[in-house]
Amino acid sequence: MIPDPPPTPKPAVFFDRDGVINVSPGAGYVLNWEGFRFSPGIVAALTLCRDRGYATVLVTSQQGVGKGLMSQEDLDDIHDNMQEALMPHDAAFDAIMACTHLSGTCTCRKPSPEMIYHARDGLNLDLSRS
Repeated sequence: MIPDPPPTPKPAVFFDRDGVINVSPGAGYVLNWEGFRFSPGIVAALTLCRDRGYATVLVTSQQGVGKGLMSQEDLDDIHDNMQEALMPHDAAFDAIMACTHLSGTCTCRKPSPEMIYHARDGLNLDLSRS
């Protein structure tokens, strides 16, 4: 038996969270779902990307967890609720990559491309078309 060929790598659009997906909290942090507000037009933009055949990936630094201002569970709750709100619009993310470390303590925090590379490997993405 001949195995199926690997799927063709897919292009992706990468999104930051605070100030792009949701309204920026300013100098503070979005610490819970109640404080999260989608940016105007972003749901339509995500739907358009998916309709055009792009994977959508959220790449976000969330050091509020590392600072102890919120727990990993709090962050997961925000992202779970966000995904649930996006699903009826066919706008949910294919992956959410979040660095929760403090600045200078890891290799994944933006502007490092490490989270993008993890998404590429996990979703079979073509970065040259992303």
